[in-house]
Parts: sequence; structure tokens; C-alpha cells
Amino acid sequence: MTKRERLIRLFKGQDADRPAIKLWALGKEQALLHPDYRPVYELGLKNTELFDGGSCRFDCVFGADNARCVTREKSPVSDEWEDAITTLDTGTRILKQVDRNSLVKKPGYTMEHFVKDADDLKAVLDMPYEPYPVDLSNFKQAVTRVGDDGVALFGLPHPAFGVYLLMGSETLAWMTLENDSMALLEQAVSMYSKRLIAHVKNILDAGIAGITDFFGFSWVGPELIIPPLLSPALFDKFCMGPDSDLINLIHEAGGYAWVHCHGKMANFIDRFARMGVDMLNPIEPPPMGDISLADAFNAAGGRMALEGNIEIGDVMTASPDEIRFLVDRAIAESGARFVLGLTAGYMEVPVPPKTFIDNLLLYLSYGYERVQSLNR
Repeated sequence: MTKRERLIRLFKGQDADRPAIKLWALGKEQALLHPDYRPVYELGLKNTELFDGGSCRFDCVFGADNARCVTREKSPVSDEWEDAITTLDTGTRILKQVDRNSLVKKPGYTMEHFVKDADDLKAVLDMPYEPYPVDLSNFKQAVTRVGDDGVALFGLPHPAFGVYLLMGSETLAWMTLENDSMALLEQAVSMYSKRLIAHVKNILDAGIAGITDFFGFSWVGPELIIPPLLSPALFDKFCMGPDSDLINLIHEAGGYAWVHCHGKMANFIDRFARMGVDMLNPIEPPPMGDISLADAFNAAGGRMALEGNIEIGDVMTASPDEIRFLVDRAIAESGARFVLGLTAGYMEVPVPPKTFIDNLLLYLSYGYERVQSLNR
């Protein structure tokens, strides 16, 4: 069974010869953040099933016709940081966002969001919208690049995540507590969901099914609308309903859905399965999560594949024996549709400590040995 065949069978809920193993964010021909990642990259290509990806330009919030409304400038902060200041003229209000970007490859921060209150959100919602034309060339390249070593997934934004990015956690939480603001939030999620569904219909009409015998769509973002930020009831309103409609469209066209959601998932595994998700990532173990992998598989009930369970923070600091224990536990608790994986990308530390590199290599070698031991 090729790596591609194995992953496809896991997506489809068919018997596979063994679990898959993944190194998140690994891709062929990728640039390395630091030279010390080279042996990890090379062993990952050899031992793991690859999840490649493509997409095309799409923005469910601003669309293709609002670039004329935006001005951008940069402001130095220090030798390591620079602020990117974006000013948006909605026609009725002038909004500003400030993103602090690292000059030394560290993660960045949003210091100020466009939307500070309900009037700002209404101004954004009232802006004219024109979608970008669909272009499948980037996805075609991903399909060719990954070949039989894995699958290519078409990346999509998430409507509720798009709302979150406009305003950040604090403003979003406060706006859910006031009736008029809550109505605007519901309007935003509904509007952006309809735009996303129209985008996916355009992708289907453009012939994605003719590029490859297996196609899937992937998105991140639901983790921003589960507790502790928002309630389960708001998750159902902002995610479960709209995403179910999207996944139904994808399934009717013969495609599959991969979804990422960090956090405490004990009350949400069943929700994602009922939505129709085909593979859910990353199923964090306690204490970052609140459910064992065994219980997560019980909750999923064979309705979707589960991926992950090796916490990236452990890989950064654990001893070799602890890494082996974590891999053994994940294998022992896993069900039939399992992809052993990390809970974050392998190449997110600009200058990786030796312990991190050594543990990544151990995860790849020992993890491969353990999934191979289950080969039927």
C-alpha cells in the first residue's frame, strides 16, 4: 500500500494496512527555517505520509475589490520588531490594524485590530464585495509534487475565524454579551459562510475533481470559538451549522474534509463527527486537552479519522524515554483510523535547540517503527 493509498483509505473509513505517521508542515522542496532541521526534513520525507496543500486567493471578509481602500506603512520598533500599520477606509469609517512582525523569524502579534466595537463591524459588513476568480494551478502543483507520498488538500479560511481576526479575543467575547452586537456577529458569520460556500462551488465548477482521483479541503479556526472563549451553544451557532452545510456540499461532490481544532475537545469530538468531518487534528492529550485518545476514539465511533496526540511542547523538552512513552501510549489508545502526529508544525522554532532536533528525529524513527509493527 502506498502512502497515498493509506491516507485515502483512512479518510474514507476503509481498512488500511496500518496507521499513518505525519510530521506536520513537512513538504517536498520546502525551504528550511534553520539548517539544523535538514536531518528532520530528510527523515520525515522517508518515514511519513505527506499532507501537501494548495489554495487560491480568497478573502471572505474584504474580497478582491477593496485593495483600493487600504493603505499600508511600516514603523520600526526595535532591531527585532517592526509594526505593519494597515488603514482601511470602509466608506463610512476609517479603521486601523497594527501587526507587530518579527525581523528574526519569531511569531508575530496583532497589537490593534480593525474592529473595536459594533459600529466598526457594521462598517466592514457594509463594504462592497467581489470574489477573486478561482485559480486551481497552485493545487495542481501540490498534487504533482506530493505524488504517491501523500495527499493534497485545498486550503480554505473559516468564517468564524475570519470574524475573530477582525477583532481579537476580548472584543469578540464582549460582543457576544450584548444583543445588538451579537446580531452583527451572527450576520457576519452567516455572510462569510455564504461567500465561502460560493467559493467552494466555484472551485468544484472549475474542475477540481478532474485534477486527481482524491481531493479534500482543509481549514483551521474552530478552536477560537470553543471554551474558554465562547460557549458550546455559540460554537453550535457559529460553527456546527454553517460548517455542516459546507461539508455536505464537499461530500456531495465526492470530496473530504480535514479540520484543525486545538484545545479541550471532550464535548466537541461528537459535534465534529456529526458535522461530517473526515479527519480531525490534533487531539491534544491532557493537560492541554481534556480527553484521552482512547476516549476520543470512542466518542468518534469510527465516523472520522483522528490525527495527532503528541504534544509539541513535550517534543521540545522531554527525555528520550518520555518520547517513547508518549508514542507507545498514542499507539495503544488509538483506533482503526489513526494518523500519529505532532500537535503543531515541526519547524516553528527559529533556532532549534539540540534536544528539540534529537526528539524530532526520535519521534520519526520510533514512531515509524511502532506504526510499522501494526502492519497487517
